Amino acid sequence: MLRAVSPKEAWFLHPERGWLHVKLEGRIVKVGGLAEPAQHPYVSPLAARQGFASQVSTALSRGYAEVSEEEVLAWRALSDASPSPEVQAQRDVDWRAIGHDPAQGFTRVELALAEGDPPDLARLLADPRLEGLEDLRVRAWRVGNRTDYGAWLSALGTRPLGRLRALELDDHAPSEGAPSRRGGALDALLRTQPVLDTLSVTATVWLDAPTRSATLRTLRVDGAASERRIASVLAGLDAPALVSLRVHPGYEGDVLTASQVQAFFARDDLPALRQLELFGLENEPSVFSSIARSPLLRRLEGLTLQGGFGPEAADSILEYVGAFDHLHRLGVDPEVLTPELEDMIPKAFGTYG
Repeated sequence: MLRAVSPKEAWFLHPERGWLHVKLEGRIVKVGGLAEPAQHPYVSPLAARQGFASQVSTALSRGYAEVSEEEVLAWRALSDASPSPEVQAQRDVDWRAIGHDPAQGFTRVELALAEGDPPDLARLLADPRLEGLEDLRVRAWRVGNRTDYGAWLSALGTRPLGRLRALELDDHAPSEGAPSRRGGALDALLRTQPVLDTLSVTATVWLDAPTRSATLRTLRVDGAASERRIASVLAGLDAPALVSLRVHPGYEGDVLTASQVQAFFARDDLPALRQLELFGLENEPSVFSSIARSPLLRRLEGLTLQGGFGPEAADSILEYVGAFDHLHRLGVDPEVLTPELEDMIPKAFGTYG
């Protein structure tokens, strides 16, 4: 007996054709599966609902059986671990389409999607050859008219890669261009990847829950203001091995507030942190004096605090100059660099951007 089909989503399995997923999103019906994925736009929500019903009826008429999402995931886990020649051949086609020749091996992979439909990343990442992957770099991933790394964050949050140490989701664009770059929550990815050392993301990302990573040493986030949750990275990341952290919320209105920065400097669970770069701060010069007595500050070797500060911030730093003069590098807004401040902390100022 068939299950009751959801009005917006249905999952199917076929003994020969594999799995199929049909989903209604507004006026678009998306069809995904082992066959080529497709999107069908309709002129109205009513027409889209009718199109969804038609896709479901077609699947049933072709011998697909309606199942639950869990059953599809279980089938895929078994199938992907021992892929058929057809599935592996499709993977090779997908790898080449996004810039990687399988003949080069899978220790280091660099990819980009400039246009066209993206491959099924869950199926692609289930490729057994990725067991030796150490370095993954997705240089650009354009979905429609914007860069969107959300599918990568989701897929990497479900597929542990036992040797993956470096991950970059980075299209080399400056932060001011980032509002069109989407990401998502980092929680699952950080929990799932067991030896991840370096993570760099140019997109809006955040943590939905406190997350521990025992191995992460470098985190760089150049974000956007389309989601104003980037400060959750400061509050929710438990990373005792973290050496270098950069957080940039973008240039479209999002800020790191003075209270959020003060709370971060009050943390005592980041013993390895030595390099810290925080951009987009609230223009509150007292933040410098408020962190002056922080043990975290004393452990740092390099510090950047930038947020449109003016010369008045120099007075706040000079008041507690002894708390900052141990730094090998201090990055502040150019307007803060008064001659007196530069004389008091010689050779400490570096260039950041």
